[in-house]
Amino acid sequence: MELILLAAAAGLIALLWVRGSAAKRLRRAMANAPQVLVREAGDGQVAKLVGRLRLAEEPLAAPFSGRACAYFEAIFEQSELGHSAELWRTVSFEKRHHTRVWLEDDSGRALVLLESPTVFLTMDVQADEGAGPCSARELVGDKRLRRREGALEPGERIGVVGLCRWEADPDGVDAGAVYREPPRRLTVRAAGGQLLVSDEPALIAPRG
Repeated sequence: MELILLAAAAGLIALLWVRGSAAKRLRRAMANAPQVLVREAGDGQVAKLVGRLRLAEEPLAAPFSGRACAYFEAIFEQSELGHSAELWRTVSFEKRHHTRVWLEDDSGRALVLLESPTVFLTMDVQADEGAGPCSARELVGDKRLRRREGALEPGERIGVVGLCRWEADPDGVDAGAVYREPPRRLTVRAAGGQLLVSDEPALIAPRG
């Protein structure tokens, strides 16, 4: 039994290491991706676009703050005592997102298809538990809780890295088509199974 428990623990550590390494690689890929304006994106190019988020669907409401958004992550964490500091263990985690949003820059706008996106999110609401779901206290008894929440809000500056494709615009909104050509729009979707999205300044700032 002891050997089985040790093997299971080793497997969990290996899994967390792999996931952490993958996240670091994706963060580097997003930070280093070539950044272009909407009108300059090439058809079939994998690139980074940076602009203001505009809603394409009815807004979601983030659970702790109630703010309107297109994506949120909400986490309840429980305090644990480590060897030298207080540690936090996730008790519950929730995330929801739209299926599509608009990204708008000075040159036009692009439709971003949120197909299982990888999101690097600024967790900008944090507080000790005092409000929120009553069930949270039942989950952990009298131990300290904290709430953390991040959201992608309308008008917020975001970056996306994905596959850019110019397509016919059924709404007739042209984001850079040449005069007399049919209206087109830029659509950004997952490239190789990955669509990267972030509101972290370090990941969306131009390189150099």
